[in-house]
Amino acid sequence: MEWTPALLLDRIVVPLLVTVSAWLLKDVFIGLYVARREETRKEWQFRLREVYQPLFLWSGVVLFNHRRKDGGYGTTELAQVLAIAVTLVPMKHYYVFVRLLEKASGQSTTAPSGEELRRARDFVYSQIEVLNVALFQQSDLFNPALQTDGLSMLRAIFRVSVGVAIQVVVWAGLALAVIAVYQALSGRPVAMIGLLFVCALVIIAECVRRYRLASEIRRRMRA
Repeated sequence: MEWTPALLLDRIVVPLLVTVSAWLLKDVFIGLYVARREETRKEWQFRLREVYQPLFLWSGVVLFNHRRKDGGYGTTELAQVLAIAVTLVPMKHYYVFVRLLEKASGQSTTAPSGEELRRARDFVYSQIEVLNVALFQQSDLFNPALQTDGLSMLRAIFRVSVGVAIQVVVWAGLALAVIAVYQALSGRPVAMIGLLFVCALVIIAECVRRYRLASEIRRRMRA
C-alpha cells in the first residue's frame, strides 16, 4: 500500500487529532461542571460563614443582653446579619429575629416568645449542621467505622470505577461526534481543513490552560 499524503491524513493524522481533541474537549466539559460545583460551594460557604453562623451567634448574644438600656451588645451586628439574611431565612423565622432586634433596641414591639425563638434558632442551627457536613465532610479514609466494614474497599473501587466510566463515556461520545462530522464533510476539503483547525485549536487552548495552571501552582509553592 502506497502512503500518499491523502491516505496519511485520513489514516493517521485525523484519527490522532480526533482522539486527542476529544479527550481534551472532555476535560473542558468536565471542567465546566466542576466550576459550577465550585460556585455552588462558594455560595454554601457564604451562607455558612456570613449568614447562619453569625445569625446564630448574635441572636443568642442579643437574647441574653436585651435588658440593657442601650440595647445591649450585639444589636448592630445582628442588624447587619439580618440585612444579608432576608432572602435566606423563612419569613416566619426572619420576623422573629426582627422582633428580637426591635425589642432589644427599645422599640415598642411585642417580644417573640421563647418557643418562637427556639424554632427560629433551631432552623438556623440545622442549616449550620447541613452546610458543615456538605462542605467539610472528610474522605472515607478518615472514617474509623470503615475499619470494621469488610466491604469498604469494594465500595471504594466501585466509586472510582464509576468516575472512570463517566470520563470514558464522555470521551467516546465526543470522539464519535467528531468522527461523524468528519465523515459528513468527506470530499469537502475546505470544511475538513476547518474541522482539523478546530481540533487543533482545542488541543492548543487546553495545553496552554494546563501550562498556565502548572506555572501558577509552581509560583505559589515557591512563594
